[in-house]
Order: sequence, then C-alpha cells, then structure tokens
Amino acid sequence: MKKQLKIVVVLKRLHLPEKESLIRDNSTCLIETLLKTNANAKEQSGGHNMWKRLSIVLAIPIIGLSIVNAYLALQKREPRPSFVKYDHLGRREKRFPWGDGTKSLFHNPHTNALPKGYEN
Repeated sequence: MKKQLKIVVVLKRLHLPEKESLIRDNSTCLIETLLKTNANAKEQSGGHNMWKRLSIVLAIPIIGLSIVNAYLALQKREPRPSFVKYDHLGRREKRFPWGDGTKSLFHNPHTNALPKGYEN
C-alpha cells in the first residue's frame, strides 16, 4: 500500500495521469526512469542552441571549403597516360548485356579504355 501511495505522489509531482496499471504493477523502475529523464531535461535545456550555433559557425564553412577544394582539384586535371594494349587487359569473353556490349556498367570514357583504346 505504501508503494502505491509513493507512485501516486510521484505521478502527481510529474503531472502525469494516474494509471491503474502503473500502480498495480508497482513499476518503480519506470517511475525512476521518468524522474531521471525529467531532471535531465531541466538541466540540459537549451542544448539545441549550442548545436545550432556550431552547425552554422563550423559546418557551413567547412562544406564551402570542401566545395572549393573539389573545384580546384578538377581544374588541375593531369593528362591521362597513353594507351598500351596488353593481352591480359580488356579481354572480353562475352559481351556485356547492356548498351553495345563493350562498355562496363559504370564506364567513364576519360579513364576507362576499351579493348582498342580510349574513345576520345
């Protein structure tokens, strides 16, 4: 009976409705968890402002610098090496089931050579 009264008092203190199932089950673990969560929420309120400021001050400039770095890296493209036909490279035992059958699924005409050489 004393446990039930304690649970009712705790529920009233948390402004939660008194549920008979909580009282019947004597769920003190649930009540303790609710008390800890409520206490932590009061202590840590306003933490979202810190993360909002951090994302604006740090994340957006870092993304911008990454975009500039990628753009500059594309401007310094080195010429590709000349094509040398080796017997063990570019062997096609059977055709690919898409397109004209000579290009792989993720074919890049600048870097991937066909068996006879680069496309352009």
